[in-house]
Amino acid sequence: PLSLEECSSFLRSPFVAGANEEFAARCELDIRLRRSGRRRISMERIRRFASDVTQPRTHCPILSEVLGLASEERESARATQPVQEWALVFGRLLKALGWPGDPLTDALAHRTWQRFVELLPELGQLGPLAGLLSARDALGMAQVLANEATMETSESGDPSVYVIGAAEAPHMQFDALWILTTTDDVWPAYPTPNPFI
Repeated sequence: PLSLEECSSFLRSPFVAGANEEFAARCELDIRLRRSGRRRISMERIRRFASDVTQPRTHCPILSEVLGLASEERESARATQPVQEWALVFGRLLKALGWPGDPLTDALAHRTWQRFVELLPELGQLGPLAGLLSARDALGMAQVLANEATMETSESGDPSVYVIGAAEAPHMQFDALWILTTTDDVWPAYPTPNPFI
């Protein structure tokens, strides 16, 4: 089950099929679910509320359909399986939800989508190291890969501002430097010594 915040974020996500067509109804559905008094809401409950034709303001047929497809996909997966199988399941789940949603017109969103699609096979390559995993553990591995992923920009010319990570910076010279989001749990990075040395 999702927390109210996660549920609200999911319902307002532009990356789920039908987000534009059902925007108003999904906002009303969010309000209806919040008023139900539950702290955690299952995807099945969201689907039931979305498919309720007696409530035209919160009726979301596209959302109901994609949640049904995603539910079928998730139920077909085993409780524990190799990470390469989870990578395939995650890809099918995202496809069932209509991800990445309505056509991507933003170049950055399109590159982000492409990079994430490339991450699923990378996740599958971790199979020999990971063994059998639950969905939660496999998703945790996918999140770590996504957080550590880098993206190349396709900008041409000589930009006056670069956004780079710590790995790219040591061999560059700067006229000015801004360092952002450096808290004690982010910078400096925790050491990761090789256990085989």
